[in-house]
Amino acid sequence: FDFCAEVVPVVVNQVEPDGDCARIIADYLRKLDAIMNQVIGEAEVDLKRPFNEETNFGNLIADYMLRAASAEVALQNAGSFRADIDAGDVTVGDFYNALPFDNDIVLIEVPGHVLYDVIDTTCRRERGLLQIAGGAYSYDPNLAQTPGKTSSVITGFTIASREIELNRNYRVATNSFLSSGQGGYPQLKNCKIIECFDNLRETSMRFIREDKILKPRIEGR
Repeated sequence: FDFCAEVVPVVVNQVEPDGDCARIIADYLRKLDAIMNQVIGEAEVDLKRPFNEETNFGNLIADYMLRAASAEVALQNAGSFRADIDAGDVTVGDFYNALPFDNDIVLIEVPGHVLYDVIDTTCRRERGLLQIAGGAYSYDPNLAQTPGKTSSVITGFTIASREIELNRNYRVATNSFLSSGQGGYPQLKNCKIIECFDNLRETSMRFIREDKILKPRIEGR
């Protein structure tokens, strides 16, 4: 077939909206606003998301992942958080703004040495610090910023208050983005999937409705 095309400049404020379309859109927007404005809980503190630090918002979501999957460890990437939530009423819309990606919670089996390598990767702070539940890690920030540094920068890594065992497997809850090897953690791609759960955002909102009051803290994870 032969086709031809022409670029037609459109100035929005010079285009008269179609009345029928405008009414349909307005109706849907009213319905959407009613959903997004639903209050699901109350935050006693601001939920913050600094990229290269432990965050109270990250701790909250990682805790919910751990809880949903009955895992030993939960990992959530810093880049998945796209907005803070102020103290006060927390709405459905707040959570859609903060966690806009439609990731599911995935439970995977991760060898200890692979999990150690994942944490060593995040400690180099090239893609934001992984938020963790069920464990805690520390690292030397000076070594982490040393160009060409190949040896580990981890200074401590515990799971359930015990030093990680490199030769055993761990049940790790994460999101479907990370479990597919994306986000700078290709080590997770070949880990065995144990079980897939519901959408991370929807699961978190369900737990918020149950808990009602949110007051996550920085805990030295």
